Amino acid sequence: MSEIPFALGACALVLSAPVLSLAAQKPPAVGSVALVIASPFGEGAARIAQRAGAAPIGPTRAYFGVFVDITSSNIRDRLQASGAWFVVPGGALLALCSG
Repeated sequence: MSEIPFALGACALVLSAPVLSLAAQKPPAVGSVALVIASPFGEGAARIAQRAGAAPIGPTRAYFGVFVDITSSNIRDRLQASGAWFVVPGGALLALCSG
């Protein structure tokens, strides 16, 4: 019976690790690429980026994720105000996805 709280805590830690790693990222710098992550139940990341004035990169987009160019220092704030969950540096991931 005493193992149940430990097991629940361990499961919570494992399940929250990806979200915590995204939240701990430094904000993307001006002139770099960022990954915008939005709710899968909302209007979609491309629409959020468009409303915030960010330029999507590439012809293919996932519904709740899109790469954008960071063109100004306040674009991250505008993206989050428009509904983005996370705006994280995306250069390394973009290089991985483009082969």
